[in-house]
Amino acid sequence: MEKTQQELEISQNQLTRAEDKFKSLVNVIADPVVIIDHKGHILEINDRVVEKTGFSKGELLGKNFLQIDLLTKKSKAIGIKSLAKRMKRRDVKPYEIEAKTKNGETIYLEVKAHKMKYEDKNADLVVFHDITERKMMGERLERYAEQLEEKVKERTKTLRENEEKLRSIFNSSPDAIAVSDLKGKIIECNKATLEFLGLSKKDELIGKNGLMFVTKKDHQKVKKTMKNILQQRGYEIDTAKTGQEAEQKAKSKFYNLALLDIKLPDMEGTQLLAKLHTNTPKMVKIMVTGYPSLENALEALNQGADAYVTKPVKPEKILALIKEKLEEQSQNEKMTENKVTDWIKTRARKLEDAD
Repeated sequence: MEKTQQELEISQNQLTRAEDKFKSLVNVIADPVVIIDHKGHILEINDRVVEKTGFSKGELLGKNFLQIDLLTKKSKAIGIKSLAKRMKRRDVKPYEIEAKTKNGETIYLEVKAHKMKYEDKNADLVVFHDITERKMMGERLERYAEQLEEKVKERTKTLRENEEKLRSIFNSSPDAIAVSDLKGKIIECNKATLEFLGLSKKDELIGKNGLMFVTKKDHQKVKKTMKNILQQRGYEIDTAKTGQEAEQKAKSKFYNLALLDIKLPDMEGTQLLAKLHTNTPKMVKIMVTGYPSLENALEALNQGADAYVTKPVKPEKILALIKEKLEEQSQNEKMTENKVTDWIKTRARKLEDAD
């Protein structure tokens, strides 16, 4: 009997030491920790609970969590359901609750719980992780998103109103107005433009190239002016009305330089450029366009253009460019001639040495 009593005392002492050690370990945890029984009574808490909530141990230990003004009604309901599930040995994923500190401050906590034995009773070890800052940040982001959405709606409304005003001015203007893309295709026009061109529907104009509606007389004026300027500088000039005509002339006679418009009556200027580059690679080819874009520039250079000029073309600019390119051509020809001369001399010396 004495031995049995002694064993019980040893066992009790070991249990007490184990519980003390457990309590010490719980206090090391940085998050608030609570141990509750299956009825919701608080059996133990660590120091973090006191620090986080402002409630003392005396105000919490032995109390049912439903009777304490710590959790909101909604959070208490969530806590009851989660406790019931755990007591039925069902897994409960981490969940969030809202709590009130003793001084009335709202805090948000993520809850993780695990079943355990405490003083020979079934209990839950509940760990609370403070997510207040994350929650508040989320709420601020939501408010910001709502405000941003409102501003976008207001801005969209203003843009639509302005668009309607501009469209009204555009359509009611007595002057002919047409809008084209970077390739020169007409994408919009007003009523006055249709009347000016003698058309009845926009479909007859949209998608067409704007140069189609420039009179031949105006084309001839531009071409004549450029021809006169170049002739005054001592250049011998020849012109072609179409891409096909230009191609045929280039085959029958050598020209040092060609000025090509990117839009021609019978083909794209880049198509003619590619043909001239194949047939007469030594000819300097300068592409001229009224529709500047990176796409057009790259295509022209890829097809063999030596330069790319945008309209309106200033005479001094085009003259300087032509002079520069012809000088480069002349230098290249001299280099080629010198190479041929050197080769002939070298060959002649070898033949003399052989004799």
